[in-house]
Amino acid sequence: MKTFRITIIWATLTAFALINVSCEKEKPAPPRSMEQIKSEEGIPVEVSTIMPSDFSKELSFFSTVSGIVETVEYTKVKDQILSIRAKVGDYVKQGQLLMEFPTNNPSLQYEQAKVALDNSEKSYKRMKELLAAGEISQQVYDNTQAQYMVAKQNMESIEKLVKIKAPVSGTLISIPVRVGDVMGDNQALFTIAQLNKMIAKVQATDRELVQIKKGMPVQVFWNGFEYRGIVSDIGMEMNSMTRSFPIEITIDNPKQTLKSGVTVDVRIKVKETDQAIIIDRKLLVDEAGKKYVYLEKEGMATKRQVQTGIASGTNIEITDGLKPGDNLITCCTSFLEDGIKIKLNK
Repeated sequence: MKTFRITIIWATLTAFALINVSCEKEKPAPPRSMEQIKSEEGIPVEVSTIMPSDFSKELSFFSTVSGIVETVEYTKVKDQILSIRAKVGDYVKQGQLLMEFPTNNPSLQYEQAKVALDNSEKSYKRMKELLAAGEISQQVYDNTQAQYMVAKQNMESIEKLVKIKAPVSGTLISIPVRVGDVMGDNQALFTIAQLNKMIAKVQATDRELVQIKKGMPVQVFWNGFEYRGIVSDIGMEMNSMTRSFPIEITIDNPKQTLKSGVTVDVRIKVKETDQAIIIDRKLLVDEAGKKYVYLEKEGMATKRQVQTGIASGTNIEITDGLKPGDNLITCCTSFLEDGIKIKLNK
C-alpha cells in the first residue's frame, strides 16, 4: 500500500514537471533591443547611387503682367459719346480715329474756331501771293502767317477734345464705355497695349536682390503655357513699406496668348550648374558646424563629410565629398553611426 502511494505521488510530480517544462517552452522570446538588432542583423536602410545631373536655383514670385507699352486714354470734355469706331481686340495705328464727341458743345466754341481758321487761312494765302508780287512787306506777311498758325493750333486743340485718336499703335484691350454714355472729366475711354512683349514687376528682398542680375533668364507660367523672358531692370531703392526692391521682367509674347492683367508664376534662374551632384537636404547631418552624409560600403555605414553649394527647394548641391557611383543611404540616418552594420531593404 505504501509502495502504491509513493508511486502515485511520483507520477503526479513527474506530470507537474512535464507541464512546467512544456509551459516554459511555449513562452515567447523577449523582444530584442535596438542594440541587438544592430549587432545581429544591421539597421535596415535604403540606398541611392549618386549620379550627376543638371541643377539650377530659382527664385519664385507671383506678378500681374501688362503690355510693354500700355496707354489709357481719358476724357477731356464733359459730353455724350457720339461714335466708337473700333472694338476690343482690334489692332489700331497711331493717329487712327477711335471715338467722337459732339462739336456743338458751347464750351468748346468749335464753330467759332473753325470760322476763324477758314478766314485766317484765306488771308494767309492772299498775303503769300501779294508778297510774291512785291506788293506787301515781309512784316505784313509774317503777321498774317502768325495769325493763321495760331488759329490752326487752336482748331487742332479743340478737335483733339472731340475726335479721340489712338495715341500709340497697338491692340485695344479695354473699352469700358458705350455710344450714348455721358462722360465726366478724366474718365477712362479705352486702353491700348503693345502685347508682343509683356512686363511683370516683382518685389525682391535684400537677400534675393544680391542674387539677381540684369539679363538673367526667366520662366513665366500661366494657364498651362510657358513663356521666356529676362530680367530687364533692377530697382536700387528699397520700398519702405514692403522692405523690398522692384524687379522688372520683360517677357516674349509673339503669339499674344499672354493677356494683360493676369497673374503669372515668375521663376528667375539665378544659377545653373551642369552635371552637379544633388541630394535631398534632409540627408545632411549637422555636427559642430560641419555637414555629413552616410554611405553604404561593404554592408557598413560610412560617415562622410561634405561641402555644400547652392540650394533650391528641398535639394542641395554637394560640391565636395561625394562622387558618381557612391551609394548614398537615403533613410534612417538618425539610427546610424560610422561603421555600424546595415541591411539593404529590397
